[in-house]
Amino acid sequence: MNKKIFAFWAGKYMSWLRYMTLHSARKYNPDAEIILLNAPEPCNRNKVWPSHNIQDSLYYEGPNYFEDIPSLGVEIREWVPPFKSEPAQQCDISQWSSMYEEGGLFIDMDIVFTGNLDYLFERQEEVVLCYHDFFSIGVTGGLKGCAFHKRLLDIAKKNFDPHNYSTCGTASIYKLLGDEEPLNKMTCSYYNIPQDHFYKYDWQNLNKIYENSESLEGVRGVHWYGGAPASKEWNNKLFPRTLKRYSNTLVAALREVL
Repeated sequence: MNKKIFAFWAGKYMSWLRYMTLHSARKYNPDAEIILLNAPEPCNRNKVWPSHNIQDSLYYEGPNYFEDIPSLGVEIREWVPPFKSEPAQQCDISQWSSMYEEGGLFIDMDIVFTGNLDYLFERQEEVVLCYHDFFSIGVTGGLKGCAFHKRLLDIAKKNFDPHNYSTCGTASIYKLLGDEEPLNKMTCSYYNIPQDHFYKYDWQNLNKIYENSESLEGVRGVHWYGGAPASKEWNNKLFPRTLKRYSNTLVAALREVL
């Protein structure tokens, strides 16, 4: 697999917590090529889907860390979405397209990494994914030109629903593989990332990230689910100058990185 890490962001306004995804990815993967796919500024200031998920552009008003990204040795690459859509949906489109066109890893911008990703780069399978009762796509990967990612990209474009937050992401995977034992329908080789590596404390257990100080043993990254309402508060109040005020699992991961 190409030693590339792709991420996505819309606009040029970014919180410190989002910035720390790139900071931690760089710290633990000093020789990887890291590319931030940067789409135009979001123009819609209203949530268009019924689910609870929310985007930073609808609420974040803190300091801007976007201009600090080049200091990490991260390439900012302009990326234009193929059709009108929201950043969350654009992110999924960019995920499948970058995996198909270049290969490597794709990471969501709401993970604080606590270890390197060499063990994923070294995989020989065509696809790297995470499925344990349901798909989690915060960290995925694959070989350049893999038909699986091309099919996901085509499905995401064809079945786009602006009122469905995950229309281009997990919804496209289930459209391709179905709900029942989806891994049995994979027609290419794959590696299934252990759940605890990035989702030990999942979206149903955000209290373990924000209210508790849980063990980071066996954890490669703390996924803090940036679209969740509970994450909104922390995205607005965690900065280098405020970190010492708090003690929880996420803060512990951040302190390991700094």
